[in-house]
Amino acid sequence: MKSNGPGWRVVLRGVAFWCLVLGGAVLVVLGYVGIVMPDIVSLFVLGWLLFVLGVVALAGALRYAVAKAAREHRRSAAATAALVTCVIFVLLSPCLLRKRTVPLVSDGRVVAVAKRPFPWGENAFGVYVGKSKIFSLWGDAFGSPLFIYPFADGQRFLCIDDDDTSVLVFIVDFSAAGANVTNSPGWPPNDYTRKYLAERAPHVVMETKGSIRLPSYAEVQEASRSLMKLTPSQLETASFPSCDLGLYRFYVPIDFLLRQLDTNRQSCWPL
Repeated sequence: MKSNGPGWRVVLRGVAFWCLVLGGAVLVVLGYVGIVMPDIVSLFVLGWLLFVLGVVALAGALRYAVAKAAREHRRSAAATAALVTCVIFVLLSPCLLRKRTVPLVSDGRVVAVAKRPFPWGENAFGVYVGKSKIFSLWGDAFGSPLFIYPFADGQRFLCIDDDDTSVLVFIVDFSAAGANVTNSPGWPPNDYTRKYLAERAPHVVMETKGSIRLPSYAEVQEASRSLMKLTPSQLETASFPSCDLGLYRFYVPIDFLLRQLDTNRQSCWPL
């Protein structure tokens, strides 16, 4: 007696197709994780290999679905092709649609522009005035800049930086008096926190001729007031994503940023 169900070859092709789609998706995700951690060379190379294999697998699945749709003219096949296309687009969106630049605004005026690096090569977040890079901040999968406030003089930049085990707040100062300004003896009031922030800040700042110091009470308060004036959309525009998936980005809330600028800050990692 003949079976009305699909033959075993059809079932096998269907299983192989979805294994190709899901396997390709997993390879792309694992590869991307490896790529965004370039400080581990072997993992970086493996990440690229997995990423390419995943893209090839997804492209093969898409080609099969499109060919099947053209051959059979079935809605289900066309829907499968559309689904695979969406999956590929979503998986590639962290690279294709990622936020590349962050305008640094003071009093409604763009003072400088920060450029976010691609998740391969150098992980330096460069800050540019015009075409000139004035400084860079180090970042990787475990820590990166969260917010940079430029003062109206265009010579001082207050940086809030996720340093993995702490949140740093410091100023890169290009003013003539900046080289003679020492770290504030007052902020933050906790001696250990102040010493830790002052010692760690130079390790995340690169390629600069400015001086690196802690902010004064007045500078911390000015940055806080500026933050509180921003609307949610303005804050997202002026902030660095803590996680960038392309189609959707995650940002630290404003309350978290304000806690880092608390005039009575007592900890290296205020939660």
